[in-house]
Amino acid sequence: MSKWREKPAELAVAQIIETHEIIHISFRENEVSKSTTQAGDLNWGFFGGSYRPVRDPDGRPYVSAEGLKPWAQYVAVDSVEDHTGNTVFQYSCKPEEYQENGKWGVSSKPGAKYMEAPSTHAIPGDPADSLARVWREE
Repeated sequence: MSKWREKPAELAVAQIIETHEIIHISFRENEVSKSTTQAGDLNWGFFGGSYRPVRDPDGRPYVSAEGLKPWAQYVAVDSVEDHTGNTVFQYSCKPEEYQENGKWGVSSKPGAKYMEAPSTHAIPGDPADSLARVWREE
């Protein structure tokens, strides 16, 4: 399978993207189809348009709320201390900046909750750049 037909590696499966695709309609002007979806839900084998990650006002990418707790507002990847792997966590508030020990934290925020999240919500790349906002339809 060619790279064009696969989900781009820089996108998380649950990452929210906006797509633009020109639809050719007989006897009418071409129309542009614009939609918002999860990267993992798009049929990349038949998609011939462009996409862009949807970002919050701070520039953080959005991920789907699917599979997360109702209180989850952010997700981020922590490096495990022995560096054997990474774990995705969901947070009830914006965590403190990424720490030298390879973890995001909410310990200084009273009442803050966190727990593991599905791996589909992990933004690929450096865990220090993995903080994402949870997308909730209103």
